[in-house]
Amino acid sequence: MKVVCIKQDKNNKITKGKIYESTFINEILSKLNHYIVDDNGDRALYDNRLFITLEEWRENQLQELGI
Repeated sequence: MKVVCIKQDKNNKITKGKIYESTFINEILSKLNHYIVDDNGDRALYDNRLFITLEEWRENQLQELGI
């Protein structure tokens, strides 16, 4: 699933506005975290609150444009 970063992490390993591919691990972890390759090329778990889905991001952009 593609997700868009909406908030920087404290370690600056992800970039606000950048699209990442989130990989499914298991039901429990996927409800709380996204497993992505960060900007350093490392695979890591990041809090779901740092991301929205690409579809949600597109909807938000259209609403901002009034479409």
